[in-house]
Amino acid sequence: MWFLYEWLTGEELDLPDAAKVRTVSAVDPEKQVAIEDRQLSLRHRIVNSLPGTRNFCPLVWLTESISGFLNKQLDERVRDVIGQAHPDVLANAAAFLILGDSQASFRTEGERPPEVGFF
Repeated sequence: MWFLYEWLTGEELDLPDAAKVRTVSAVDPEKQVAIEDRQLSLRHRIVNSLPGTRNFCPLVWLTESISGFLNKQLDERVRDVIGQAHPDVLANAAAFLILGDSQASFRTEGERPPEVGFF
């Protein structure tokens, strides 16, 4: 709890650093999704495997379904496909996604996009 308090608030409590004890993970990787690029907090003797930042850290239970998706290594497949795509195709896809997101946002807010005239 001490580690989580300091990590979430950014405030250091007036406590001495933890003694030389076995380190533990902030997230049990057998029960929840944890990041692989972990950082050791020597002060707390905690391995920070939290999947996010103090501003956004979604804790996800590791269900059979999620484990199945993780085992498919979809992230590697996506990198392979993107690596083979021409940069212009990626730029067009990104622009299309941004346009769709903007249109959905206007619909959600019940607004009409401004008329933009060129030439």
